[in-house]
Amino acid sequence: MAEDNVERRNVTTEVEVRKHEDDETHIEGYAALFNSDSVLLPGGFIETLEPNAFTDVLEKETTDPVALFNHNPDYILGRRSSGTLRLYEDKRGLRYSIRMPSSAERVIEAVQRRDVIGSSFAFTVSPNDETFERGEDGIPRRRIRRVLSLLDVAVVVSPAYPSTSAAVRMRAADFLNIETEPQVDEAPATAGPVVSRFASKAGNVANWLRRV
Repeated sequence: MAEDNVERRNVTTEVEVRKHEDDETHIEGYAALFNSDSVLLPGGFIETLEPNAFTDVLEKETTDPVALFNHNPDYILGRRSSGTLRLYEDKRGLRYSIRMPSSAERVIEAVQRRDVIGSSFAFTVSPNDETFERGEDGIPRRRIRRVLSLLDVAVVVSPAYPSTSAAVRMRAADFLNIETEPQVDEAPATAGPVVSRFASKAGNVANWLRRV
């Protein structure tokens, strides 16, 4: 899978340490929330995950995400195929439960002390499973109906700024062009200089978004 297509999102919700019936220590939390607006993402849009966005990907036998600490691929806490990472959807979002290794005592302590304050997940989305529309505030909104692949979930000390793929930023820029071009075409001739400046500025913004 091309690294350029991978996106990462973060959520600041409570991360908990729990003892299960098997006397094993688990860390649990939400990696993603449904119907919750993101911050303004790179590419200039706000994003929302629709309920059941992970249903299909979780049903795939080939879906084998890992659980990481602080986004570090060298610090693996669990894996779905080994049974040390459980993932499931509920009405709120995508929930995870990690059966912690004995070598991760410091991570467990950090969660108990509330030094760890968030979670994140890495994923990809097909263009067929997203829509863009303009919100009442004028900011483009991206709605994700279905996640194509789920690569990892992570417990993090401080949620980093979310990342979007170059392809998604280009799709957001294309949406901006689609939205602004009709305004230029329908504008009255008497407003020519003003509209020309606006159209030029909108085009420059769209081109900038493609490069970011």
